[in-house]
Amino acid sequence: LLAIALILYLYKRLIYNRLAESAINDSLTGTFNRGYFTEYLAYEFERSKRKKTTFSLMMLDIDHFKKVNDTYGHRRGDYALKTLVQIVKKSTRKIDVLARVGGEEFMLLLPDTSLKDAAILASRVRRNCESFLFEEIGTMTISLGITELTDGDNIDSILKRVDSALFKAKENGRNRC
Repeated sequence: LLAIALILYLYKRLIYNRLAESAINDSLTGTFNRGYFTEYLAYEFERSKRKKTTFSLMMLDIDHFKKVNDTYGHRRGDYALKTLVQIVKKSTRKIDVLARVGGEEFMLLLPDTSLKDAAILASRVRRNCESFLFEEIGTMTISLGITELTDGDNIDSILKRVDSALFKAKENGRNRC
């Protein structure tokens, strides 16, 4: 009876852990989801104000991703998203927080990182993606917007600024930061 109770307890813990993980992770890419990212951004915003530090925010989007899905199918599109996540993770630090915030849009929070250092990182991520040969697809490019926390910012203002920066990168020819 004790063994059965122990097995049930361990099974319950396993289910709880899986549910907790699914509540904060994107099921396809394994990155954090938009909801968790929003909470973490609020935490980092308050931490930065309290500690008088900064952080940068990077938003990236796969250029012409609809064409990938339309040409090669959603299975290849899913592969491209998962592979892009691996490229980004290999290009960033363990403390950086990556989240999928839309179909092919990702946000990267860079704690204790200036705009200058974020721009260097963004260029590295862009180059690493551009040089990778995706199976069947070939090469893909990404566009990135970058901003840094500034005095007077709130969460909405920094999100609006990074979104505008991404829009400018797309408007100015894509495959750029």
